[in-house]
Amino acid sequence: MGMDASQVRLLGLTARKNDIGRELQHLSNNKQILTREMQKVSKDYQNALSSKTIMWSNNKGLTYTDITYGTLMRPGAANNNNPVLLTDAAGKIVLDEKYKQYAEMLSPDGNPGGKWNGDTRLQILSALTGIPVEQFETGDATAKDVTDKKRTLDEAEKAITDFKKDKTQDFKAKDLVHTFLSSYENDSTLINASNIASYASKFEAALIRKNYFSTEAEEKIKNIIDQDISETGFNAKMNKKSDDEKNSYKLSDLANDIAKNIISTLTGNDAEDAKLNVMYDNRTGQGTKSEYDALVAARDAAQKEYDSAVGVDAQVFNGTQDLQIQFYDRLFEAIAEFGWVNDNGVEDSEYLSQMLQNNSYYVTTMTKNDMYDSTQPKGGKNNPFYYDTDIASNFDNMYIVNNTAARDEALAKYEYEKSLINSKEQKIDTRIKDFETEQAAIQKMIETDKTFINDNIDRTFGIFA
Repeated sequence: MGMDASQVRLLGLTARKNDIGRELQHLSNNKQILTREMQKVSKDYQNALSSKTIMWSNNKGLTYTDITYGTLMRPGAANNNNPVLLTDAAGKIVLDEKYKQYAEMLSPDGNPGGKWNGDTRLQILSALTGIPVEQFETGDATAKDVTDKKRTLDEAEKAITDFKKDKTQDFKAKDLVHTFLSSYENDSTLINASNIASYASKFEAALIRKNYFSTEAEEKIKNIIDQDISETGFNAKMNKKSDDEKNSYKLSDLANDIAKNIISTLTGNDAEDAKLNVMYDNRTGQGTKSEYDALVAARDAAQKEYDSAVGVDAQVFNGTQDLQIQFYDRLFEAIAEFGWVNDNGVEDSEYLSQMLQNNSYYVTTMTKNDMYDSTQPKGGKNNPFYYDTDIASNFDNMYIVNNTAARDEALAKYEYEKSLINSKEQKIDTRIKDFETEQAAIQKMIETDKTFINDNIDRTFGIFA
């Protein structure tokens, strides 16, 4: 009976030992899994440390804010109320769900060539700004009046420019000699200090009190004649000439020199506007000043009308409304011209940053073309805006920096997951230690039972031998 009990006990201990061995193997495998998990957690943390993001700065990188779709594509201080267009590789404008519903009114399929004008424009602007459509209609009427008045003003300015060009392009000193001093331009009478003073009255008679010049201009002319024809002035001039020039100085030369001095004094070295005040028109016998003054008066009247129209137009919308309208006009002008695509993912800052970093999306800026003529067909140089497309890293307000938010989040995650893994590992180590202790005790009991069984066998065979 004792032998049988020992055999049963030995079998039970052996079975338990085998179970513990399997448990130890299972726990060892679990430790290896935890090691791999820890390696992955560490790798994720290292990747986060090198993570970059695009940030927005309006002070050359001194401070940053998260870049958002609103930063680029909504009116505000960040973009100075001028849209920074988010575009794809094909040049289409990338729109979120809010803009998409309005863009579909310009181009249902997103293709270029939509029209940003008329009732559609007013409806979209009213929806985005909250300004009543009737107010926009009033604004369009006043804006048209401003455009018409500006066209009239431009035409008046052009008339003055053309008049100046026509009247002054061939104006030279010899023309004044021919007009006022024609009787002297071929006179070869030699002039010297003894006879020059006798010509003062003759020159004054030819130039003064002919209703060609203003009273102020005539006073200047008289002073020039008195100075150039005086003996002192003549001698001073002759001292600068060679002997041959002194001995050959004629009345025609004197007339030409006086004419040059008059022009230089009255016109400020031939300034275009001043020339008109001294010119004489041979065809009519009239001075040009009255014609010029009439054109200036017309221009001034047109300027007054234009300024008044601008004043009326400025009262339709307040400053904030004007900025909003200008922003959306630019944005939807670009959407109509280049087309659009929808991507609601851009509302997530991290996604937007990644799309800009990997050059899946670009930024496009708009510059107003001051030479644009809305009355002429678009195309070539006649477009309302210039567009400049580039990658985000080349844009002045965008900076690629370390992603501190991702780094901090990764550190917190790393510490948390590390603590979980360490806790699991400690529990496994405790169980392994307990199993190893139990395994060692079982092994001793097995050895004791084997010795007991062997001794019984030896005694039994010894008795019956």
